Amino acid sequence: MLIVTYIPLSNELKAEINSDFIKETSISKEVLSSYFDGIKNSALSVSNRLILKQKINEFDKGDLTFEELEAIHAQMYPVAIKDIDNLYDITRVVDGKCLYPFEYDNCKEDFLNLLESNELAIELKKYNDKYRIVISSPIIFKGEILGHDISIFSIDEFMNQLNEGRISYNLITNTGLDSLNNIEYNSLTNIDDQLFYVHHFSEIKGGLVSKIDSESLYGNINRTQKSIFIYILIIFIVAVLLIHITIVKKADTLLLQLDYISFHDKLTGLYNRRFYENEIKRLNNTRKVPLAIIIGDIDGLKQINDNYGHKMGDKYIKKTGEIFDLATRNEDVVSRIGGDEFAAVLPNTDGDATRKLCNRINSLCKKINDTDELPESLEISLGYEIMNDVNQDLNNIFEKADQKMYKNKKKRKTN
Repeated sequence: MLIVTYIPLSNELKAEINSDFIKETSISKEVLSSYFDGIKNSALSVSNRLILKQKINEFDKGDLTFEELEAIHAQMYPVAIKDIDNLYDITRVVDGKCLYPFEYDNCKEDFLNLLESNELAIELKKYNDKYRIVISSPIIFKGEILGHDISIFSIDEFMNQLNEGRISYNLITNTGLDSLNNIEYNSLTNIDDQLFYVHHFSEIKGGLVSKIDSESLYGNINRTQKSIFIYILIIFIVAVLLIHITIVKKADTLLLQLDYISFHDKLTGLYNRRFYENEIKRLNNTRKVPLAIIIGDIDGLKQINDNYGHKMGDKYIKKTGEIFDLATRNEDVVSRIGGDEFAAVLPNTDGDATRKLCNRINSLCKKINDTDELPESLEISLGYEIMNDVNQDLNNIFEKADQKMYKNKKKRKTN
């Protein structure tokens, strides 16, 4: 009687464990999706660097030679890509030729299909015998495509973190999945005492393979089935409760980490470009006018990195983030949107208030410089623009603020 009672309970418990296993792998899939979004935004931030786009446009018009454009990129491109996490390799292709830095011609065939797209394209590819995420990001200036950035991101560190638990994870292409017998997307499969589940990522033309030993998943049930049947109901209830508590706790922790990582810059703790762009979309329909955007860019960061090392350069970036945070209000949105570029969105702020805030930023810079804490003065070029009409486009306001910042930067260099 006990055996007859236990078998359906055992099957029910296994079904519950299977469901929890799929839920746990689904959380990992969502974390990985967020990682893909993050590296896509990183790739876009490089392609959206205004001053480099302007230089490519000058080359396209015949005002610069390719050698001159190449020299400009040799100086400015490393700054643009310096703080991108997990970047394995990158090149910029303009006029069918590689500007920087790896030899594109040696692997041109691998990327031709990506370069044919007029939009951001992402794929999972095997590169140097390892799977990498390859992103082709178009360089667009005034509606015209001037070239592409091909960014290759390593996923080793991220996958190692996922594999710290009892479940083994691997990425696989659609073609690679075909080589795994009897395994399909979104289907639980048991092969040789190994349980497999594969989540599909349509955007990278591949999937996430989750694998766990049946013994690891069902071991307690199998051992209990061979032992004392009198505790069947108690074991069932306790096991289900423990599994649910573990899943809920892990899910809450992962979601909190995911939310913070997705929208914050690791170095400064400020909001990142992804959050900033979402905020611009949200505020495009705002009634909180006037609304100001301030753009700040650290002067001479490349020279600081060259002369004192990247750790000192990071210190300048952190100090700039602290200055923006101290100078602004709680309701203002401050973001690091590039390697050395910051943006502040100020609702209900007119021109006079914005000028005062810029003066406050300059005063805080002077205060830091007076302490002799840094080997060279921290200088920040600023530019701002005010949206006074709800019908104005905030993206245009940003462009104008960015242009004013670069204009002020040139003046400071001249002086």
